[in-house]
Amino acid sequence: MGTSCSSLQDIGSNEYLKRLCSNEILSENDPFWNALLGFSLVDLDLVVMSSSNSKLLEDAVNSLCKNLSINNAKTGNFHTQVNYFVRRLHELIRYESTDDDENINPFTWQVLNALFIIRNICKYFIQNLSEEVIIQQFQKPGSTGASVDTSITSFIAAMTTGLTKLPIHESTILLHLEIVNTLLTILGMVMYGTDMATNNVFYIEIMEGQSEEAVSAIMQFILAAYAYQDQLPAFVYREDTSASLSSTLWSVMTLGMVRGAHTDTMKVNLALQSALLLLTLTNHPYTGNPYAKVLSSFLDDENKPLVKPESLYASLCKDLHNEHATLLLYKLLHENQVMRAFVLSRTDMEKLAEPLLMVLYQQDDQTSSNHIYLTLITLLMLTEDDGFNKDLFQTRLRAVKWYKEKHLTDVTLGDMFILVAIKVMQYNMSHSKDKYLHTNCLAMLANMSSKFENVHPYACQRLLAFYSALAKRHDKTRERLQLSQLVATNEEERPSPSAHLLTDLQEIQEMIRMVSEVINSCITHTVHTNSHLVHVMLCHRMEFEKLRELEPFKHILQNVHQLLEQFHKKLEDQFGDQPRSVAQVMEVIENGLKTFRRGSFLKFPDLKFKYVEETDSSQFFVPYVWQIVCRKSNLYFKQSKFH
Repeated sequence: MGTSCSSLQDIGSNEYLKRLCSNEILSENDPFWNALLGFSLVDLDLVVMSSSNSKLLEDAVNSLCKNLSINNAKTGNFHTQVNYFVRRLHELIRYESTDDDENINPFTWQVLNALFIIRNICKYFIQNLSEEVIIQQFQKPGSTGASVDTSITSFIAAMTTGLTKLPIHESTILLHLEIVNTLLTILGMVMYGTDMATNNVFYIEIMEGQSEEAVSAIMQFILAAYAYQDQLPAFVYREDTSASLSSTLWSVMTLGMVRGAHTDTMKVNLALQSALLLLTLTNHPYTGNPYAKVLSSFLDDENKPLVKPESLYASLCKDLHNEHATLLLYKLLHENQVMRAFVLSRTDMEKLAEPLLMVLYQQDDQTSSNHIYLTLITLLMLTEDDGFNKDLFQTRLRAVKWYKEKHLTDVTLGDMFILVAIKVMQYNMSHSKDKYLHTNCLAMLANMSSKFENVHPYACQRLLAFYSALAKRHDKTRERLQLSQLVATNEEERPSPSAHLLTDLQEIQEMIRMVSEVINSCITHTVHTNSHLVHVMLCHRMEFEKLRELEPFKHILQNVHQLLEQFHKKLEDQFGDQPRSVAQVMEVIENGLKTFRRGSFLKFPDLKFKYVEETDSSQFFVPYVWQIVCRKSNLYFKQSKFH
């Protein structure tokens, strides 16, 4: 065995790695490989959960990888190592499929260490070399072009076979993790090209080189790793008294692992890495993407679900504060009718909806805007279903500890949708002023509006307070516009701010119109159950009347005017100018609603907004997925070289 490295920085001076990267030609049967890839694991103190060790390793081996890229054209040592890995992996698969012994197969560490070294060499290649040169690095010196594809094909095929055929247990789970990490690394080549939608050699091989059965098996493994993450075995560490280079490789090979309560076990975060791999595969804009097709059908070759929907649902619910889980849920709802129907049939929807609402509610300047958009769109898609909207106001939450503005008890999930949507719009009005975000918040409320039932008094107050704030902003903007038009003397010589103010006014009017439509839809369909809303509307009666005098709102506020006039008259008839308590007013409203008739209300089309994905959505999703991978995978990518 070789000498153990005391730190990651010492790897660059390791004699075995120097030989691998030198101009010495190493045959596949050379004893060198056993020495390099020995399996002693003694240094657990360097195990980390961030990409810091990955960066240290990359810096340490950079010069070695550079030497290899130069010498490999003559030695073919990288080609030899890849072949060694492929052969050993197939031997391991045969051994694991026929052996019941749970002890670690000695092949496991050799295969694991070989792939780990290959992954880090590949990362150097994709960050520093062109695609053409990378293909040559896989090639045996002196071989023809035909064997190039065979070499890469066998490498990819071996990994996908290992992923799906190798039994997963406490001794092999690290190898599964390393395969997933290697696939993520080589697919990351798109970040260093001129176009992230490019179908490079690795994507082409993974998309075209796998049979339908293989693609289905890969997707089943990835989904199962995420859906059944609580059932994944912990890695069991067995210390060896010998020492080798692999003791230091171990410290960075275990990125994404969590130390267990006992020093001999490690929890492997295969679920996270698998979810990231799924997103990179299914979002790539490859024509006829087979992985996206499998995700859409959600069925295996026997027309059975790839995983149990309830297990996938449970894992998603626990993970929706993370971007990768939100994006996965979005993909399932948007493209998978089986999972969409399952989600909408759940009676515990608060487990899914509350985490999404919390993401929107707790946003600040550090929150990813893409995460906010995706969360909002996901909720919008859910509100496209009338059954979901009805259930929102029948699902009661005893306490909402994460809502800080007011201590709320015994509210419905629908109330929280209203409150969070209003807070998001208020925050947006004072920060980014994103029209797209406002539109989607209001579209979500519009979809729900016909099912508003027994809306909580506080939710009613916040809705009408927001409406009042819009009305005041409308008045101020209109006054400023009129003033700017009066003082403008020569528009050709001095640009007038009128155009900007006019745009602002039109946007505010559109928001007022949509909120008015939400209120109108509610009183048209469910006014009898919303006495608190009627009460708060009466408090804002003069604002409604002022807006109704304006042409853009006259028609949409006609029903509101009719409702408020009737109840205002009832209160005047009963109390006149005498003081009245809230309880007295509520009693009049509740009694009046029992006999209230909506027959004279104007008829408006039902409010229905449906999310439609952009035709060129890959321009958003591909970069977004790789942003998530860079942040969450614990795999360090040199972003200074991104195109």
